[in-house]
Amino acid sequence: MASASSVTAFGERGRRRDVRLMTLRLQLAADAHGHSHKRLGEAACVTGLRFCWCRRRESCARVLRVVHAGDFDEASLDVVLKWQLPAAMQCDAFRLREIVAASPVGCVVVRYETKDVTSGATIRRLAKFAVPENEDATERFDVETRNLAALKAMPVDVGRRASVETVLGHEAIVFDDDKGALSVEQLVESLSDDEKLDAIARLVKEKIRAQLDALHVLDWGFVDIHPGNVVVVCDADGTPTDAWLIDYECLCRLGTSVAEKRILGRKEFVPRSYNERDARTSVAGDLESLDLVLAWILDVNAFRSSISSAQSGDSAAGEVQWDNKKTAALLELSKARRAAQDVAAPAVASSSASSSSTRPRRNKG
Repeated sequence: MASASSVTAFGERGRRRDVRLMTLRLQLAADAHGHSHKRLGEAACVTGLRFCWCRRRESCARVLRVVHAGDFDEASLDVVLKWQLPAAMQCDAFRLREIVAASPVGCVVVRYETKDVTSGATIRRLAKFAVPENEDATERFDVETRNLAALKAMPVDVGRRASVETVLGHEAIVFDDDKGALSVEQLVESLSDDEKLDAIARLVKEKIRAQLDALHVLDWGFVDIHPGNVVVVCDADGTPTDAWLIDYECLCRLGTSVAEKRILGRKEFVPRSYNERDARTSVAGDLESLDLVLAWILDVNAFRSSISSAQSGDSAAGEVQWDNKKTAALLELSKARRAAQDVAAPAVASSSASSSSTRPRRNKG
């Protein structure tokens, strides 16, 4: 990724340099296809190259900064989307659909559409950008892209759906968004149907546990597991069909000191053992975080409700209080699992007995 200094200010020198580089590339493309240099834009289209001029890159950076700073309310969000963007950013390679999130650590997530250069088909994507000029954001984004590259070299499902691409002149972590994936956080908070919540919890437990197991076998831990970092896809009926992990910044070797700067997480979902002195990342830690996500989905012992209350400012809890809330939620989750197993066991036994009683008896003699 470009360093923070290379995307700051967009001064005259940097602007001229970027224009020279893009012009040179387009000239080479034009030469290769027998076009005159006066038709550089057409040459770019013919060769499928998606170059965004400096004004698009500068506009992109400005909008990312505005969105992240929160300098708009819901009423003026349309102004950001429809006024600032079209003149300098909207093009066949990028049409913004939605600003999904602005992270407090300096990242912005958007949904956009692009055109396949060969077929012309519309492709929907989700992209995560680091906010330019935010050194902490660019540093953390660099760590995440390196971790994603490491995941790509492993025989695991985690990270398989993500890629690093240049969008509007800025490096982004990109996902296909044709099926309209949502984070568990977004999905659950829009639901009140217990059956649907149960279905989401079952799918998340099955899919994410399998993905974590594959990482753990290779001596890696994911660490930052919470509802915002678990993505779910649903079919037309709202039935969840797939789930995976996103946000690879905290990926690390098992046994890494939790005190390291890059080992982060939402306090409500950080394993209790990670609050201990000299704590290190572990398999148990990842699995406890996953169980806390399940407790949140199902609102076990009002776990989700207590987090929503704390976030709205109605209450504040320190580490000890949150540890107590986690312990209570995990205990109730464990009880519910045992109860489900107890109910399932007689049913299995009854089914087995019924099956054996209906088998044809062998004639004696």
